[in-house]
Amino acid sequence: MPVPSNHQCPECGGALPPLDGYTTWCQQCHWNLQPPKIEVQNTLINRLHLRFGNRLSKQLFDELLSSPDLRRSFSWSVGMAYILAGITHAVTVAFLVGGIILLWVGWPNFWIILGGLIAIAIAFVTRPRIPKLPDDLIPRAELPALYSLIDDICARLGHKPIKGVRIDHSFNASYLVAGWGRHSIITIGLPLFSVLQPNEKVALLGHEIGHGVNGDNSRGMLIGSAIDSLDTWYGLVMPAGVFSSESGMPGIIMAPMNLLLMGIGGIIYSIMYSMLLLLFRRMQRAEYLADDLAADAAGTEAELGSEQKLYFGDTYWFAAQRVALEASNLNFIDELHLQMQSIPDHEIERIQRVATMENSRLDATHPPTPLRFQFIASRPYRQPTVSITEQQAAAIEVELQPYRELVHGWMINQYRNMIYD
Repeated sequence: MPVPSNHQCPECGGALPPLDGYTTWCQQCHWNLQPPKIEVQNTLINRLHLRFGNRLSKQLFDELLSSPDLRRSFSWSVGMAYILAGITHAVTVAFLVGGIILLWVGWPNFWIILGGLIAIAIAFVTRPRIPKLPDDLIPRAELPALYSLIDDICARLGHKPIKGVRIDHSFNASYLVAGWGRHSIITIGLPLFSVLQPNEKVALLGHEIGHGVNGDNSRGMLIGSAIDSLDTWYGLVMPAGVFSSESGMPGIIMAPMNLLLMGIGGIIYSIMYSMLLLLFRRMQRAEYLADDLAADAAGTEAELGSEQKLYFGDTYWFAAQRVALEASNLNFIDELHLQMQSIPDHEIERIQRVATMENSRLDATHPPTPLRFQFIASRPYRQPTVSITEQQAAAIEVELQPYRELVHGWMINQYRNMIYD
């Protein structure tokens, strides 16, 4: 938002320092200080996550503060989620078996054969899907220092060695379990990783590895695939409305069928709602426990520092704009470092205040960031238990150097596609 012409806050009249390229806000009344907008795909699952998050996060936080044992434990809600997941997969199996039976007994009746083929097709589309191993995993031989650090973190936190590492251009990191062998994959956003201090890198990696340690049920094979199947079912059967897009008599004729499909879609929605509600507390708990494990590996200060760096997304996009549109001669990573080093104190203070705002969160599935900060602060203060030497940090930087050009090209393409599409 542009600075008012008189450089005064329109709410309280306080002075507003003119800062080109940065958000204008008032230190006195917090005018124009807003939590970051959560960018999520407009899917039913994400909408439900956001709906639950506003209602249940504080309750879970209070429970965690009073709980002597933070580790996972089986609960009735998880058991119910497994039952619903089993029912979901049973329906898919029933369509498959039913379709085969129709083909067997219906030959050569065309309509029975058609019904059998449709049932099999539905079972195929809604089948459980196991995430495939990414084809861009980087071999250990190319990143020995980075893999060695990850192995040290895994050993400290009680996680088996990971299968592989991916590098992308995001300002984030993620953990994935893929393949029938349930292999652990870590995706590292090089822009974020490059601006972290050495111990903050340990914290970022420790948080992602922590998800594999504490057992997030939503990432499991049975429940995770059931949620995806329900989302597919909902998309298949739910019509846009009672009347079809066709006008006149065809639209009226389709109304009863659309009403029936809406009823089926409502049932599917209710099952998915119930399953996600049963799991949501577990998912939020997994984030807190991942934070705790990250602090155990990297220390309290590094965990809080890495968490706060995630809020410099505006600087990340400003650097992308510079290299994509303003013909910067710098590599994107170098431009990002330059922008991070030149951030004025007023902007750093804004980011710090945004991170502590009540509704501030990084993702639809994450707890509010202020609660995460409070949770780590409530735990005993910890020093790093996984050390990263200057030589190791330098070796990691050298290993990641070849990927800077790839990230540079990705960012230019992504930014231009974003503004021109």
